[in-house]
Amino acid sequence: MVLAAIAGGTSPTLGRSIVTAILEAGNHTPIILSRSKPESYSAPTSQHGAKIRYVDYSSIPSLTRGLEGVHTVISVLNPTDPAEMLDYHSNLLKAARSAGCKRFAPSEWEGGPLSKQKVELLRSKLDVWKMCEESGLECARFTPGWFMNYLGQGCPESKNEEAIAGLDDGFMIDYVDIAKGKMTVPLAEDGRPAKMSMTELGDIGRFVAAALDLAEGEWEADMGMVGSTVDLEEVARKAEQVTGRTFEIKSITKEELKQREDDLDQRLAEAFSVDALLAKMVVQLMQCACEEQVGNQMIDPVLNRLCPNVKPLGFEEYLQRFWTS
Repeated sequence: MVLAAIAGGTSPTLGRSIVTAILEAGNHTPIILSRSKPESYSAPTSQHGAKIRYVDYSSIPSLTRGLEGVHTVISVLNPTDPAEMLDYHSNLLKAARSAGCKRFAPSEWEGGPLSKQKVELLRSKLDVWKMCEESGLECARFTPGWFMNYLGQGCPESKNEEAIAGLDDGFMIDYVDIAKGKMTVPLAEDGRPAKMSMTELGDIGRFVAAALDLAEGEWEADMGMVGSTVDLEEVARKAEQVTGRTFEIKSITKEELKQREDDLDQRLAEAFSVDALLAKMVVQLMQCACEEQVGNQMIDPVLNRLCPNVKPLGFEEYLQRFWTS
């Protein structure tokens, strides 16, 4: 049994899914690293069923104390500022070495490494991974593709909490809106609907918990996991069957997505907006999907092979579960 620290683990999505999955598996003990508590109030000592250790991500000594006794560090930190992403992980890695940790997983949690080269907000993760490779720790990038839970936004209220699993952003709403019966499908260069990988948040947690059982030396550099690799037209057709409604299905080419990116650049030049910045990230990710490459928005299911006892939801089962009245 090992002690696993989840940096940023108070989050209601990845943090909760990983912590609860580790607790349910019962083979290891999770703790949460969270930002230092303000002196003005009494902060909680636990969340999602795990104890919290408060740390200062800008202080290596603080992080080293927080990692005392920890074997594996798993980061789900997600600052919007790429410089912060780099600084936080640099400090975490230095502290992990000082504290005697053995394993480290940086904050990846989307497509594969090829997409990091092409999406501005994610580019700093390439530098984070280089630091991981030079750290001397056993490191792995956990990549699930898109969160399947975007397919659940707007589902019947009685099922909504389980379906979205804490996911409350509108990143994908311009492309996937099952509640309104709309789907925008990125096309591959030959005109076919482009396939992309997706994994449900609870299954992401279960895969990570199972990865903790792997013996030292068995982690691979890229630990992809997949619920389904599918195109959005297939998703729309299945959603039509499940909901009994006809969908408005539009297609979009890589060139049209590039025009959306140029329009967002113009907006950002006129007035900075976090919403526009994040919209640009999604547009760039959709352009990556058009390229239909394994290691980009299509994921090699390494963890599915290494941890066959984890049986992830496929998109059809997900839609049946959360969109059937």
